Amino acid sequence: MVNAPQQSTERDRRADDDLGANGRRDAAHLRSAVRWATGQQVVSMSVMLGTYAVHVHPDLTPLGARDLNLRATQAGLHALGVEWFEVRGRDDRASTLGVRASDRDRVLRGIRSLLLRTHGYAIAAGSRRRSTITRILAPSNTLQWETLREANVIRLVWFRTEPTHSLVYGPDASCDVELWSFDKDAGNLLAPRPNRCAQEVVAARPMVSAHRADFTRLASGRWGRGNAALGMTMSREEFVHDSPDDVRFPVDLVYTWVDGQDPAWLERRAKLDASTHHREASNAARYLQRDELRYSLRSAFMFLPWVRHIYLVTDRQRPHWLRQDSDRVSVIDHSSIFTDASHLPTFNSHAIETQLHHIEGLSEHFLYLNDDMLIGRPLTPQKFFHPGGLTRFFPSPAQVNMGSPSPADPPTTAAARNNRRLLEERFQTTLFHKMKHAPYAMRRSVLYEIENTFPEAYRRTSASRFRSPEDISIASSLQQYYSYNSGRSLPGSLSYQYLALDFPDLQERFVRLLHRRDTDAFCLNDGDSQASEVEAQRETLHKFLEAYYPIAAPWEK
Repeated sequence: MVNAPQQSTERDRRADDDLGANGRRDAAHLRSAVRWATGQQVVSMSVMLGTYAVHVHPDLTPLGARDLNLRATQAGLHALGVEWFEVRGRDDRASTLGVRASDRDRVLRGIRSLLLRTHGYAIAAGSRRRSTITRILAPSNTLQWETLREANVIRLVWFRTEPTHSLVYGPDASCDVELWSFDKDAGNLLAPRPNRCAQEVVAARPMVSAHRADFTRLASGRWGRGNAALGMTMSREEFVHDSPDDVRFPVDLVYTWVDGQDPAWLERRAKLDASTHHREASNAARYLQRDELRYSLRSAFMFLPWVRHIYLVTDRQRPHWLRQDSDRVSVIDHSSIFTDASHLPTFNSHAIETQLHHIEGLSEHFLYLNDDMLIGRPLTPQKFFHPGGLTRFFPSPAQVNMGSPSPADPPTTAAARNNRRLLEERFQTTLFHKMKHAPYAMRRSVLYEIENTFPEAYRRTSASRFRSPEDISIASSLQQYYSYNSGRSLPGSLSYQYLALDFPDLQERFVRLLHRRDTDAFCLNDGDSQASEVEAQRETLHKFLEAYYPIAAPWEK
């Protein structure tokens, strides 16, 4: 434990002394800066090959950590009497403020005082790219602090964690203070490094009010403007325009889910005979409930804050931990989306996926996830959607062997071969690769078009109660390649890991994921576990997921 911040009266008096006349004139802003910067508790932790003071906050998301650092820095500059403006920087996880380079001495003196009082740190960032970083500087070390004298960008860092200490935010959520030089001849302020909008701004032009969502794509521009918690900021007119690379349409999230231990569901399933299908089609391990959905939804809450609404497609079920009054998650029963009620009940994910675009109120653009898919770090909508509306897909190195489908094929292979036949007939191109088992970017209009283009294959799959050699797989390759061939999708890149629960080195892989947290998405797959393995797997998986996603989503009881 490090020393906790002083009581407010002593803190205010010392701050006034540190900042001189400006601090005394605007002590309220300084108190606000200290309040934003300081957590409920401050602990000493080993982070980034060093030991630092770390603030503890309940329920802190990446966007929340960014916002705390931004507000603390803004209030600190207010206390100095320094005019600042928010900049649309190149890093969506961090924030950037511009100040005049003529205020350098006052800014350095003031932010040093603020960091000393709030257990913060600084970094001298390079003038060209955020990645050119020197060491983390302690404001108490005068020799280290002097190295900031020539820096054009000063990064303010407060290390922050949540109560379990398993998730730590540092320079990735920082607030950068850029020192903009003044061009007397043009009357413009000049940026010390590239940003997304403007290398210079008109100095005499008045400041404008803007929504904080406009300055990070994690809030998704105009759709994030509806988030009252983010609030408003001040900027320059040059930074408050919609950009060609902004995703300006809403994006929803769709999950399919089943509780395989529900007695009523098991009874419905037992009435149907799946013995004629491939073993994988009715393997009980596919329906085991390990609470993956809870953590997949947490991953969306933490790392996809731009999602508008979440739809959970189920068969007369509801997770016990899901609040009834959530305005962010809607439970959709199969009966409300299947156009032919005689196809129900179904235990075939391929059949359910033929009906997703019938969800009432679903946005044109949406992400489809299984409950074994999880987001690994903050991602912008541009990872999945082109700003012009095209979707992105992520081909797997795994290939689909040539040949016709047969009852001996795993259902996924048979479906891919059926997809290939349809695509060859429609576009005269051949499908070779599977897709990564990662979030699928989809468009309702494309799904309606596929349904109308291949009505017989669609109807046959919808009517198949268990996975069948005659199925097509709409979500996991057909819609991607159909969109690609019709000019409505493009290949994308995704840092991805596939983790089978029966991997012998699963524990080591979990440790690496927790330590690095550098994977965009990963899959926790289980299609062939034995009953004797289930309990040990459940315990290992729960410990990993609770450590990776310690922040409960607001829709959890």
